[in-house]
Amino acid sequence: MEWWQILLIILGSIFLLFLIICIFPSIIVTCLLIHPRRFSRKNSKEYNAKMNFNKGCEILARNEFSITLRDGYVLHGDRNIIKGSKKFVILCHGHCSNREGSLRYSLIFNELGFSTIIYDQRSHGDNKHKQITMGYLESQDLVEIINKTYKDYGDDIVLGLAGVSMGGATVLLSIKYQQKVNFIIDDCGYGSLKEVVRDMIKSYHLPPKLLLPFINLDLKILHHWSFKDAEPLSIIKDNKVPILFIHGQKDNFVKIYHAHNLYNAATCKKKLVIFDTAWHAASITVDRGRYKKEVEDFLKEIGVL
Repeated sequence: MEWWQILLIILGSIFLLFLIICIFPSIIVTCLLIHPRRFSRKNSKEYNAKMNFNKGCEILARNEFSITLRDGYVLHGDRNIIKGSKKFVILCHGHCSNREGSLRYSLIFNELGFSTIIYDQRSHGDNKHKQITMGYLESQDLVEIINKTYKDYGDDIVLGLAGVSMGGATVLLSIKYQQKVNFIIDDCGYGSLKEVVRDMIKSYHLPPKLLLPFINLDLKILHHWSFKDAEPLSIIKDNKVPILFIHGQKDNFVKIYHAHNLYNAATCKKKLVIFDTAWHAASITVDRGRYKKEVEDFLKEIGVL
């Protein structure tokens, strides 16, 4: 065998190893973010019934609506309006979920006298499946819903935002475009999507320093957004809207340091509540009574209750 043939084999082997170690895992991770397996509303309803999550939610008067966004995309949701109330909360669910995942949070706000608006985030639930952008486009969608809420119910209403996981990141990212709402509740939202992906990669014993640049490049070239676009931590210091941060100490997906980083960076009126035994998005599950009390106390503290 000639020397150049040996060299080609070596170079080819290196390139193949490069593909196996870097490119393929990067594409897989990107697909998990952008095009994951989603739970249908039917699946979510069945799961909620099995877990008894929606106990009492039958009192909510769910009136369906849809909104056509700036780019022609249509979002679907429900309004639960309390007659005579001038207080509203818009709720954002997490990655792979849908508005059924927001229902038990809606009940808590209903009990506190707030009308609620729940909806399927982009590429979830009843919406057309395209790509998920982990809060980037979703936060801009939320601003359109905020504006429509003020238009429909008046500029004098009390309006808050609440989100869980990716929904938490969505409500925090919306402050880049608006700071006219009265409060924000972030339940286990991430400060940096890059750090969430880094931790996920490490859990599979893969090299994050090697893979993260390729994942980010994939997001930029193929999907036209990047990790930087899903980083609430980079914008929160300029926010003036009061924020209640809620997080589970045992969260192994969006780890607890995200809550501490966000809380420490925020310069607004703020409060951090940790549920010691809660895993990801489970604070309301482990102690609903305390969850409601913490929300109620915060809303009283900032003067909207």
